[in-house]
Amino acid sequence: MSFYLLHMACPLTSGNRSEDVRERPEDSWKDRRFTTERGMKIHRTKMGCLNASTNQQQRTAQAGKTSENQSQVQNHSAEEIHAEESDEEFRQLINAKRQKINFPPASAKEQWEALDSKIVLQLDKLIGKSTLGHKLTTFATEEEKNGLQELWRGLKTRHSALSRAESARKRRSQKKKNQERFYKDPFQFARQLFQQPRSGSLSVEKEQLEAHLRKTYSDPNREKPLSEPAGLKWPAAPGEEFNSKPPSLKEIIAVVQKARAKSAPGPNGVPYLLYKRCPNVLKRLHKILRGAWSNLKISEQWMSADGVYIPKEQNSTEINQFRPISLLNVEGKIFFSVMASRFTKYLTENGYTNTSVQKGGIPGVSGCLEHAPMIWEAIQRAKSEKLNLDVIWLDLAKAYGSVPHQMIQLALRMYHVPEDIQVMLDDYFSGFRMRFSTNSYTTDWINLEIGIAMGCTISPILFVMAMEVILKAAEDSAGPANLGGGCYMPPLKAFMDDTTIICSKEDETRRMLERLDVLMAWCRMKFKPKKSRSLSVRKGKIDATTIFTVASQQIPTVSQEPVKSLGRWYDSSMKDTKRGLETVELATEGLLAINRCGLQGKLKVWCLQFMLIPKLLCPLLVYEICSTTVETIEAKINKFTRRWDLVRYGVPIISVESYIYVEVLELRKEE
Repeated sequence: MSFYLLHMACPLTSGNRSEDVRERPEDSWKDRRFTTERGMKIHRTKMGCLNASTNQQQRTAQAGKTSENQSQVQNHSAEEIHAEESDEEFRQLINAKRQKINFPPASAKEQWEALDSKIVLQLDKLIGKSTLGHKLTTFATEEEKNGLQELWRGLKTRHSALSRAESARKRRSQKKKNQERFYKDPFQFARQLFQQPRSGSLSVEKEQLEAHLRKTYSDPNREKPLSEPAGLKWPAAPGEEFNSKPPSLKEIIAVVQKARAKSAPGPNGVPYLLYKRCPNVLKRLHKILRGAWSNLKISEQWMSADGVYIPKEQNSTEINQFRPISLLNVEGKIFFSVMASRFTKYLTENGYTNTSVQKGGIPGVSGCLEHAPMIWEAIQRAKSEKLNLDVIWLDLAKAYGSVPHQMIQLALRMYHVPEDIQVMLDDYFSGFRMRFSTNSYTTDWINLEIGIAMGCTISPILFVMAMEVILKAAEDSAGPANLGGGCYMPPLKAFMDDTTIICSKEDETRRMLERLDVLMAWCRMKFKPKKSRSLSVRKGKIDATTIFTVASQQIPTVSQEPVKSLGRWYDSSMKDTKRGLETVELATEGLLAINRCGLQGKLKVWCLQFMLIPKLLCPLLVYEICSTTVETIEAKINKFTRRWDLVRYGVPIISVESYIYVEVLELRKEE
């Protein structure tokens, strides 16, 4: 197409036209029309149009003027070509070697502008109007055009009406489906409105995955006992002995009632729901568990886990984009849940866990909401009082998967756990095995020689005990941090594997880091410097020049990369202004998601109260957000609640504070 457009717009430098070509009267061909490119080519060949361009370029210099001979090519305009489709010869012509085009000189600006306008005009005439209305009016007479245009407008109006009706039908259908899903499980429906999409399937070969599992869960030093380093603190004898009696029916019922009914079952396929709904079966299970406890026998079925990989993000494919979860038989989970609750009671009653330092695994204690504000308060006091302060957030490499079993056994001995409990736990971890399944295959069984399994009910409290041994051995390396005004804070804060160092003297900070590094090397664990962060305040201002090291590597500062610890972000500004803006954005996105869900107004308010507002309360509790920001959020909520027309459904418009304190909101299907 571009070849013919340029042919019409510019002269061609081809050979001379043959002199023996018989001249034809102009009227015999000037109104000729062609319906295909083939017809155009035949016409040009017979009429000698291909050789006529040289006549256009033959110029005679007379009296300083130039003149051009006109030829038939000038009469072949683009308006006479109506190509409905390309044939084989046209494609060959397009792909063939093009004839050279005599473009204007580069300095001829006006000629280029004229050429540009002419080519665009021809393109608009050829392909710019390809609608059905244009095709109808192109081949119609003047008398028919008005009627065809009226018909075309009627078709467009009808098409628009049908499109709107179809869109409305789809919206009604989707609204009905959403309401059915909501009434079936309101919390699940509301939760999906705000969840980040996670999807994907593991796409690695079986041999590659098995090699990764062997590397991750194998420990050649598993049977090698740990020596006792200097400074290891052995706790005193317990004042309250560990309850080593077989589990009672009351304890079993409490565990089953607390468990989620939708928890995935283990390899035997029996869910918690069976024991929730069948009390007589639960009594039989209680007898079996009592016998296993009395005989110190752990069933092999309780030590076998089916592992699955849960994607961390959308379109996950690689191993590092998945999180492994172990699915264990619920009978074993009930057995070890009773043991874990007794461990927790034993540690707290005897003061073996310092709750001012370690808040992980302690029931009734919100560790994140207690540790995070205290760390932030220490930073703010150092800023306002112009003090010196060092805060280091340490990240444990592989966390639960790196604690050696010998470390767990040492912690059990140090905390005076009865030998029969130690024997059962040793048998449990010695025979623990796993296999992982993907969409296409299942791996062979692999023994768990190091670390604890995600999904095991006894593992978290055992991990806390192992970490408590390390924290107690390091706590004397530095004194309490001086925050001014007679306020002091312990140098260590921990929540499970998240450890934070707070010191007011740089030498004490480095000594604490060195001590923790030595203890981690002793127990065959290590910190990950790349994911750790440090913040140094000197006379109330951020000092980015102070660098700390752990595991022979530098720890990045918050000036280089912010860090999120225990649900709170820390950066070099030492302010929460940015967090307030993020909270407003979170509220806006949540309200828009609820507004688009297609539910009735009162159901949207239910999603607002029981899902969005609890999500907003977390940053409002953790961060220092000004009242102006909270009022902005409230104004947005009120704007959407008015849009949802709550009065129509019998729900009065109330303030945001009222939503927070409403305990019950009854939902009824409309008849």
